[in-house]
Amino acid sequence: MKFFLVLFLLFLLIGCSSEDKSKLTFMVGGAPNELIFWSKVVKNFEKKTGIEVEILRQPADTEQRRQSLVIALSSHNRDPDVFLMDVIWISQFSASEWLEPLDRYLKNSPLALKLFFEKVVKNIDTYKGKIVALPVYIDG
Repeated sequence: MKFFLVLFLLFLLIGCSSEDKSKLTFMVGGAPNELIFWSKVVKNFEKKTGIEVEILRQPADTEQRRQSLVIALSSHNRDPDVFLMDVIWISQFSASEWLEPLDRYLKNSPLALKLFFEKVVKNIDTYKGKIVALPVYIDG
């Protein structure tokens, strides 16, 4: 759980680059247990940082989640600040310029990508030489 928390905290801190640094939106969907897990992580994050996080719940169906993200991102909606996405969406979202490169946030991060799934990040989460996503779940 610590690895998930570290990644989530990193994502939320990246989301803090938005105008209102005291509130973030996190779009997440999935099975009920996943939503319960992320709600606990969010509460812990809020307690430690004082930053309020609004959870925008999505359906369990992957295609419905993708569609709701595409609608929000293509319309340049302010929300979500942070979201979970399927690995196969990375190239589409990157090509559409919906993902902010994370390299500048990771440069001085205590999170050593060389220790955590370096090949996954390089081969999957990088678009045009820039890191645009980080793994939360590794299926294998």
